[in-house]
Amino acid sequence: MSNSSKKAIKYTVNRISSGISSPVIVDQNEFKNQGLIGKVKNEIKTRMVCNTTQSVFIDFKRSTFPEVAKDKYYDILQAYKRKDKVDLMKYLSIPLYDLVKANLKNGTPLPFKFYDEIVMVNLLQARVFSLHKHGNNPAETWHQMTCRYIFYDKENKKEITQYNVLERREVDKEGMTWRMCHIDN
Repeated sequence: MSNSSKKAIKYTVNRISSGISSPVIVDQNEFKNQGLIGKVKNEIKTRMVCNTTQSVFIDFKRSTFPEVAKDKYYDILQAYKRKDKVDLMKYLSIPLYDLVKANLKNGTPLPFKFYDEIVMVNLLQARVFSLHKHGNNPAETWHQMTCRYIFYDKENKKEITQYNVLERREVDKEGMTWRMCHIDN
């Protein structure tokens, strides 16, 4: 393969990556360690964004999203165990996929741990953001859902809490195309 072909492929991959993964993860301090007023503000913002998300994606329902998040985590876990890079690419944001791919290829340690047993998943926060000021470009507008996952760690025999974030672009109208873009460590 010639150098110009390699450069063209690399450019295309970089262009695709930047388009399907958001550059921002919502600040988790909005729902962690806050008083009553902060919790109420977060709940109002989350309800408004969930209503917007429901109007954009016909398959989204706030009440069933924790099950979707749980299924997505198990899909990621199974793909990771099978070392299935194609499925991992479907389920993870590009930066997170790059971390996992490096782990599978070189044994590079992950900054987080996968757990086999989920006890509970709660939707804590929903946000929408766009790379454009007015948010009128669906290709560059992301909906992010932050969920609290409670896992049972069999090694230490205790429950572990992770705050993981799933995202979806407005142009992704196919059913349940949520990608995990952040996994707590």
